[in-house]
Amino acid sequence: MIDTQARLRALVVHCLNTPLGLHSSACFYADKLVCYLLAIRTLVKVQDSNNQLAIKPHGLLAMAYFVSKQYRRALMVLKQDDMHERELQFKYLAARCLAECKDWEECLGMLGDGNDVDSLSSALYDSK
Repeated sequence: MIDTQARLRALVVHCLNTPLGLHSSACFYADKLVCYLLAIRTLVKVQDSNNQLAIKPHGLLAMAYFVSKQYRRALMVLKQDDMHERELQFKYLAARCLAECKDWEECLGMLGDGNDVDSLSSALYDSK
């Protein structure tokens, strides 16, 4: 089970990072990873081999859709799981999708007034 999950995740990351433009393959394997994890009901935050928090499969799927220029699909994945509200990196990705679709009003609404960035930076510097 974990071997299949790790292999699918590695395939997605490889397809996203390769200069050969395997973006449609990344979409395919990320979709399979999400479906596989939904089937076994283990959609939890997964840790990679360095014991660091890895990107959830939905995030990989959204990134794969974005790099393959399927902006509406990426946005749908981000909004479906409310990832754009929980994590700053996915909020930015959702805003980039909206910008690519030329939906400027919603893009600006998604980015807000910048309080997220201010609170994040203050939390990072106050903790030192």
